Amino acid sequence: MSNFFGLEKSEYKTEILAGLTTFFTMSYIIILIPQLLSQAGMPAAAVFTASLLLIGIVNIFMGLFSNLPFALAPYMGDIILIVYTLVPMGYSWREISAIYLIMGFALILMTVFKFRLNFMDSLPESFKLAFTGGLGICLLFSGLKNCGIIDYKDNLLSLSLLNLNDYHIWLGVIGLGFILLLDRLKVKMSIIIGLVVLTVLGVLIKDTDFPSQILSLPPSLSPVLFKCDFLDIFSQKMITLFFMLFLLVNTELHGSIVSVMMKFRADDFFKLQKSINRTLYVDSFSTTAAASVGIPATGVYVDSVTGIMSGGKTGLTSVVVGVMFLLSLLISPLFSIVPSYAYASLLLYIGSLLLRTVKEMKYHDVTEYLPFLLTLAVILFTLNLGFSMACAFILYPLTKLVFRRANEVPKEFWLFTVLSLVFFIIK
Repeated sequence: MSNFFGLEKSEYKTEILAGLTTFFTMSYIIILIPQLLSQAGMPAAAVFTASLLLIGIVNIFMGLFSNLPFALAPYMGDIILIVYTLVPMGYSWREISAIYLIMGFALILMTVFKFRLNFMDSLPESFKLAFTGGLGICLLFSGLKNCGIIDYKDNLLSLSLLNLNDYHIWLGVIGLGFILLLDRLKVKMSIIIGLVVLTVLGVLIKDTDFPSQILSLPPSLSPVLFKCDFLDIFSQKMITLFFMLFLLVNTELHGSIVSVMMKFRADDFFKLQKSINRTLYVDSFSTTAAASVGIPATGVYVDSVTGIMSGGKTGLTSVVVGVMFLLSLLISPLFSIVPSYAYASLLLYIGSLLLRTVKEMKYHDVTEYLPFLLTLAVILFTLNLGFSMACAFILYPLTKLVFRRANEVPKEFWLFTVLSLVFFIIK
């Protein structure tokens, strides 16, 4: 085992602790994924089993195959898009899963032909920041909606304030303030502590009931297993959906890996190309497997940085993360008692964290910050990440063209610009 991971005996403790740190940092998704996808018409219990089983297996595979301390999970950006944009537009979760399955096979082919490795290295920094900041905006609005403060249908123009006299609203706001205070005091696992405190409060005030048992076998995943709907796969509606998700998923998958790499070994990118390419294979197969159980695209999570900063250097960190998610399957009753205002406060907190990336933008180059700000504006008014990323793939090279600096646009980027134009033409 020492030879496999390349570790000394004294380093095992550090790797295990790093894995536990990553797990507890991202464990909020155990609550959020079933709660959110249930709003898209999916059975929450089956989603709970499917998501944890998927996350557990792919992380163990990730650690053993690539030997990198990167954790994988379904992307929140896709989940928010599905719940608040695609389902209201008339898409069913089964149709969306069918598109993800096709996309998974497309990602595998792109990985085989090395296109993804080159594209990942070519993504402009401003583009990645725009996506991260935009995701933060979407999560903030989702949190406000789940908290009961606002309501909207498909864009900002349909926004309306709700009844602010409901005490549940203020419990979500107080929960957010508590998590922010813990974060300010540099308390580790502030998200989990905040979640536990709000859940205990919910039990005390009879908003939720403590389960009669803690340990149990996980719910069946049969309601979501192999339920993809290919009936209208060649319709204009489904082709449009494919382009939208394809642009969004490629931005997420590659941007996340680059972001985590910058915190891992930024100077060793080329030395680690073999391991990175294996990572691309893992997230391609993960996305394909996820679609078979109704789960959105799955790839490297930015939360992996917490484990890396705690000393994680090898795949053992990812294996620990995977094992912890699999063990969580056995305590499903505990996760069923979390009140809605608790996970709403998590969405608000995570959204505010992601939105902080806006300050990292370098505002001395107009060809970088102009498409960045325009993309954020599109995201703000449409609350549609897929549509906004399609706009971004056009805005960035267009700005470079206007300022006669088109040579600065990576050649791999132009393919996605063409795909974005096709998306708007058929839309």
